[in-house]
Amino acid sequence: MNGNGDEAMNVSAIELILISGFLGAGKTTCLQRLIDKYQDKRLGLLINEFGRIGIDGKLIKVRGAEILELNNGSIFCSCLKGSFIEGLIDFSELPIDMLIIECSGLADPSEIGTLLSSLTHKLKRPFCLSHSICVVDGLLYEKQVSVLTAIAKQICSANLIMINKKDLIDTDTLAQITTEISRLNPGARIVPTDHCNVDTLVSGMLPILDIASENTPERRPGTFILKFPDNVKIEELNHFLVRAAEECYRIKGFVHTQSGWMKIDAISEHVEIISCDIEKSESQLVLILRQRLTSIHQFKSLWESNATTKMEIQF
Repeated sequence: MNGNGDEAMNVSAIELILISGFLGAGKTTCLQRLIDKYQDKRLGLLINEFGRIGIDGKLIKVRGAEILELNNGSIFCSCLKGSFIEGLIDFSELPIDMLIIECSGLADPSEIGTLLSSLTHKLKRPFCLSHSICVVDGLLYEKQVSVLTAIAKQICSANLIMINKKDLIDTDTLAQITTEISRLNPGARIVPTDHCNVDTLVSGMLPILDIASENTPERRPGTFILKFPDNVKIEELNHFLVRAAEECYRIKGFVHTQSGWMKIDAISEHVEIISCDIEKSESQLVLILRQRLTSIHQFKSLWESNATTKMEIQF
């Protein structure tokens, strides 16, 4: 990142918006909504993905923004924390009005306040954390929250919680989720949304809570990449994804099929294969495993049991 126009940059604080939420909840949609909402501001974007290759950054449409992508881990864990700090310092030297951070789906942002305070003397301009937004998947929340501690941590660290996909759940389920979230974080504003409508953002929200973090290397799930050298048949791809998703938190990427490029997003039993106009040099899928010790060779066997094309595994 190259900063120009230092003479015009004053010492005013850079507004910081943090977006958290579990895999597939709608964080990237929320990020795009914020970009559209703040078109009049000079933006910095920091996009963090747990997988080894960046997918979400390629889907973002923005002009003139400074963008930093940090992949293969969480920015709050030791694996990427150093790079995250360096990125914040770099952004503090740029003539931006606002920095929006999209955390990985497995991130625990509990310590963001402490981290920013520790950098006070290293930043050219300070950051002011105005919003910590947690995007909750209304469709899968009840299934996920009891087994994934990261979701509760994300909720407790937010001052605005969006219950996304409200159009896919009934009113009783929405009311129950709202009640449960209110117990976890009674001070947060809770807003049901579909497609992450962010018109509800207001200023002057409650301060962010600092709570004990669970960003430790031993909690890091296993990930790997699947590559497809040849064009793939959509029906064979769907057959594989439906079964492979049972062993994964999420599968996402871009695959070239006989019908063109497809964006893949699989979470639990929900599999999306959507045509897209993105051109890639190769077909790749990132798999984030539920169990770190799951044998990756079972995915190769699963593919070969039904597919007529080759699949490669990148460790």
